[in-house]
Amino acid sequence: MERGGVQMNIKQLTYVLKVAQSGSFTKAAKELYISQPSLSKAITNLEKEYQINIFERTSKGVRVTAEGRDFLYYAKKVMTSIDAMDTIFSAHDQEKKSILSLATQQFDFLYDILLHLYEEYHDTSIHFNVVEGNRTNIIQSVLQGDVNIGLLVKSSADTKLFRQMLLETNLEVHQIDTSPVYVSMGKASPYYRKKSITFDQLKDQHHAVLDMEDEVVQDLYVSQENFINTKKVLFFNTINACIHFLTQTDVHLYTPKWLLGFFEKHDIRSLPVTDQDGLYPPIELIWFKRKNDVLSDVEKEFVKLLSQALS
Repeated sequence: MERGGVQMNIKQLTYVLKVAQSGSFTKAAKELYISQPSLSKAITNLEKEYQINIFERTSKGVRVTAEGRDFLYYAKKVMTSIDAMDTIFSAHDQEKKSILSLATQQFDFLYDILLHLYEEYHDTSIHFNVVEGNRTNIIQSVLQGDVNIGLLVKSSADTKLFRQMLLETNLEVHQIDTSPVYVSMGKASPYYRKKSITFDQLKDQHHAVLDMEDEVVQDLYVSQENFINTKKVLFFNTINACIHFLTQTDVHLYTPKWLLGFFEKHDIRSLPVTDQDGLYPPIELIWFKRKNDVLSDVEKEFVKLLSQALS
């Protein structure tokens, strides 16, 4: 591979990782079945090309330098990707592979769709890569090509930065469904037995927050117009953590309808929230991909099942 005037090959990365693993040029050379001078020369050339010192040579062997640790981090990622390519696209394995690459928030309908796909493609070679995270990370994963499909919610309360990311010209965005804002609460909430609830009633209550990106968290503490009590707020990135605190404390969780299924087996009640003008503007569920990218057959089926499940 060659970039920016730097020439590097996969063999050199293999050598570097082997030396780091064994802690010795001598041991690494034996395991690689090459001479020690050849191994040393290959790594020295790599260090010269990048103008770094990956290893510190000592009388007892070698130690990885601080900049060497950074180099090894990326070297491992490159080799992992190459190994994955070999596994998936090996010329010796012509069997058709069913690939689904997805970054998503947590949703109650998602796992049944994945299970359906697993059963439908059970007789083929399956490669599902499903990553759950916050919305900013999901968009970045799609833009960077780490995954092919993104699935998340958007609302009128989104930050300007988030809206700009989603309007990235390289993205193709599709709305699937809409939902009112719900508040979920356990028995310790003073509103657990109520038939209706407003944002004004909730603004001084204690809150749990799920999958909120850093920019939104920052806005919460400077904005004068939000419905979350920042004096007592718990930020979580898993639905299980939210469930535990909803059932055990008086916290409240704002959520769209696509999470309510997680609460069905727990003493948690959910109500649509209203304000003085009626229902809050609906939240949208969207999926998106990079423009001009072609989805795999199983990814096309996933989008189809997604639309059917929520229509």
